[in-house]
Amino acid sequence: MDSTEPESNPFGVVTAQTSKLQRQYQAYLDKSTPFVTYRWGWYIVAYALGIYLLNLFLAFLQPKFDPSNEAIDNEMEDGSVGTLPTKQDEEFRPFIRRLPEFKFWHAATRAVVIAFVCSWFELFNVPVFWPILVMYWIMLFVLTMRKQIQHMIKYRYVPFTMGKTRRNRHGVVDTYTTPGFASRLAREQPLNIEADAELGMPLDLVGMPGVFDGDESSIQAPAEEPPPHPHDRHLLRTLASLGKNTTADTSSSFLRRIESGALKARPDPRITARQIDPFLRKRPEKRKASPEPDKGTPAWIKRRIEASFEVAARNLADKTKVRHPTKRNVKVVDSYPLIPDLDAFPDSGAYVTVKFSTGPVASGDRYDTRLLAGIFKPIERSTAEDAAYATALEAHERDPASNPKPHNMMSYDLFLPKDADTGDRFRQCFDVDNPDRDDPALYPPKGFFGFPRLRPYETSQEKEMDHETKYNEEVILAFREDNEVQGGKVVFYYPVMQRSTIRNQRTKNIARTIGITDDDELPRPDELHVTVSEPSEALKKDLANLKNDPLGYSLDQDEEAEEDEDAEGGANANGHGPPVPNGHQSTQPAAASDEDLDAEGDDD
Repeated sequence: MDSTEPESNPFGVVTAQTSKLQRQYQAYLDKSTPFVTYRWGWYIVAYALGIYLLNLFLAFLQPKFDPSNEAIDNEMEDGSVGTLPTKQDEEFRPFIRRLPEFKFWHAATRAVVIAFVCSWFELFNVPVFWPILVMYWIMLFVLTMRKQIQHMIKYRYVPFTMGKTRRNRHGVVDTYTTPGFASRLAREQPLNIEADAELGMPLDLVGMPGVFDGDESSIQAPAEEPPPHPHDRHLLRTLASLGKNTTADTSSSFLRRIESGALKARPDPRITARQIDPFLRKRPEKRKASPEPDKGTPAWIKRRIEASFEVAARNLADKTKVRHPTKRNVKVVDSYPLIPDLDAFPDSGAYVTVKFSTGPVASGDRYDTRLLAGIFKPIERSTAEDAAYATALEAHERDPASNPKPHNMMSYDLFLPKDADTGDRFRQCFDVDNPDRDDPALYPPKGFFGFPRLRPYETSQEKEMDHETKYNEEVILAFREDNEVQGGKVVFYYPVMQRSTIRNQRTKNIARTIGITDDDELPRPDELHVTVSEPSEALKKDLANLKNDPLGYSLDQDEEAEEDEDAEGGANANGHGPPVPNGHQSTQPAAASDEDLDAEGDDD
């Protein structure tokens, strides 16, 4: 019976080679048995290798686009910006790792080889108690993986790509075709331009008047936006305010608007129209002998003024009859006469209110009383600024419809007292009601009040009124209660013709910073030395004459009168006629006095 030799059988050859390798491996193990120190000297290398592999593994699990990292590196492997693949996404987004798979394998293999080589050198045989390193590495691994899993749960992503998912076509179409998608898109991303057929620019300039003559006002927006028509206000409402109730008075409070709307919806039948508006008259049953004057005529104005005084006298006699137009429970507690303070009116006939856009001084716990004695000094404009304003004003006078009236924007220097005590003393000297205002002890030792310059200001917004509209928007009220006024109390009112808002000077400061200087700019003082004194007798006389005859008197008439007196010995210019109180001959016939004619032009 024949038998096959082990060498001739393929299975026997493999077995023989395996046995040979096992014997050699066992021989090396037997030879390394006595060398205990060398066999255990590589554990510090193994610990460092474990820490390095753990860091590589974390980078392998983390996404390239990390939402929790403020310093995001947007450079992806494929050159695009990636996002996290979540289960709720309807669009497939591949997971892009911070450390790609090939780099992870290459770095790990290289680290294992280097660690194996380092284990054969005595230099890395550091005497460390290895169980502590093992326990520390296990704790570090558990805590790090716990944090990574929390990060994955928080941002809802998986660190592995499971294949391309199908699109939820029905859901995507529904999202973009819902009626609210366009409204939401308009609210979240508002347009910064007004889109029209020509994108805001008329392409055909032939029909635009004055374009080829250098006048571009017809293709530019007006400097002052015209007020919209009340019928167009509903069309100008924003998308966010659609469906919400609007009120005409937005400055009133919420409760005030509710109360006003309720009273308008349910008027009180006990309050008659006569009680609400005392000027409302019933239509006369019979035609009067004297016809009612036309509205706006002097006779109509006179009758309305007289009627207002009659109503005021009746209300003062019995304050219980005064009814509030909307609030029934409100009663009159006290009343003040409201009169104009004509002696305090400036030469222009009205005042100017100035509002700071930001506080001029640093805010603190106490009010800075220096602001009560501040001085505004206008800054003279340069030649170029005067020329630009004159050009704009000339264009407005030539074509007011196309060119709005330019604003006379002014710049100012603000001067404040050095300290609060100086400001208080200055106000005492400037107070006409203070009997000790001329006391020299109020002045500092130098004999003047020092006002250092704080900073320059420029006008940011300005609104001008005329003499017909100066009472329409804002007036200044001054309550006074003392024995010097008739009745012991009075309220003076002062008109406002100009309202300005000023801010820190920016335009010229920016020009100086970039090296643009104005050669025409005059030097400005750093400090004002102010003294307060009474006006001279000549000035008092001129002011008294101007008060008595505001229309026919001027301050230059006294100089002309003195020249005439020197030339003719004080005689009248024409030799006849009584002299007027100011020393001039009247060239106008004497007009009828107010006692002879009334506003209607009829004799009393």
